Amino acid sequence: MEMTFSKEQIIFTLSWLSNCNQGKVFDDAGTAQTHAMDMVVGALQDPEITELTGNFLEDTQTPLWGPYTSSAKPVFQQYDKQGKPKKDSQPISDKFVTNNSMFLARAQKQVDGSDLFVVAIAGTNMDSPGGWFSEDLQVGGALQKLPWEPNGKAMIAPGTLGGVNTLIELGKEFNVEPLAKVLKSAIDSTKKTEIAVTGHSLGGALAPVYALYLKNQLADLGSNIKVIAYPSAGPTPGSQDFVDALSALDGYVATQNIKDIVPHAWDPSTLGELPTLYEELGNPNSISAYDLVTTSIAWAKAQAGSNNPYRQAAFTHQFNQELYPPAEVNFWEFLEKVAQDPVTFAQLLDNLHAIYKATNKSVSFKDAQSNFEAYMGQAGKQHTVAYASHFFGDDLETKPFRIALEKYINPDEKVPEVVRIELKSVNHFLFLIRNNLPG
Repeated sequence: MEMTFSKEQIIFTLSWLSNCNQGKVFDDAGTAQTHAMDMVVGALQDPEITELTGNFLEDTQTPLWGPYTSSAKPVFQQYDKQGKPKKDSQPISDKFVTNNSMFLARAQKQVDGSDLFVVAIAGTNMDSPGGWFSEDLQVGGALQKLPWEPNGKAMIAPGTLGGVNTLIELGKEFNVEPLAKVLKSAIDSTKKTEIAVTGHSLGGALAPVYALYLKNQLADLGSNIKVIAYPSAGPTPGSQDFVDALSALDGYVATQNIKDIVPHAWDPSTLGELPTLYEELGNPNSISAYDLVTTSIAWAKAQAGSNNPYRQAAFTHQFNQELYPPAEVNFWEFLEKVAQDPVTFAQLLDNLHAIYKATNKSVSFKDAQSNFEAYMGQAGKQHTVAYASHFFGDDLETKPFRIALEKYINPDEKVPEVVRIELKSVNHFLFLIRNNLPG
């Protein structure tokens, strides 16, 4: 099988493609499901993509299973004092957004005659409060025991466990057998077989946990079956016992951009690096230019508790992306203009100003607001664009591939309803920070 891309590059391509429902809204869950299938199949059969990946998949260049999605009306889930979700949380839109998505691809025979299956798990959808607040940021309270970990010691974040449980159930809504069962039926246990489980961002946190689940589910097939996790840009999902549990996998190949804020979470030793990560973007003489950033990071640290139990596994591959130039579009003006929701925008400014008043106010509110925007804008690019450049390159040879892949993932223009959901999500994030300010 001849191809320009390496196996790792193709695995990342499938990981990237799993995010095809981000930045979009749908009339119902079925429409979201159909869109995901159309995008993944379309990309896998696009000649500008297969020119570099080759005919990577077996037979028809379609996934063996999926993609299947979990989509719902966006809700800021409220919880009671026991940490249980309240049933009366109200949607913030009548449209549906995708919270989780996953698909299974079967590759052609590898050079050594072995089989390769790839499980691609989507990351955080910016327009999914469920992804943001119920999975990514649901790290407080007691860690949860990982049910399928052999030693019974691994503990993970409540949000991560909830996300993986959703992945396990994907497909059932559409009367389809779950991925693990389909995968098990497809494996020839007499042959050497690799199961590559990959995901980016939230997918990078879910991938190793789901890989441990598959390792447990496939254990009776024998030693020919190897399960390897390929996460990128993932925050740590759990404790040191969880890190130790990763040794049960047959490989752990994790990639980190050192300038990406997400993999710094939630380990206390790396969270402390965040305030100065992009120091040259602000006032070069004083870190106080990041008043709003440091307050936000303090809030993030508080989510993990005073006795923070989270520990990050060592990254196999690290790279250090240069800083990107500032964005030409003012984020706050974009939200105000496109969302067309003056009430929520006024609330956002009020929350932002309240957070600012709790800082040492060594710069003006306008400058603090600008610095916060610069920091978060840089963080967004370091978390996304940087990885695409790392895996795919920025040369002319791969440009048609990158353009082709991007059209299946990112919409040309965000519709106002999408931006309204983003505005409400950012406002809710700032509200949470404000609500936990000292005093």
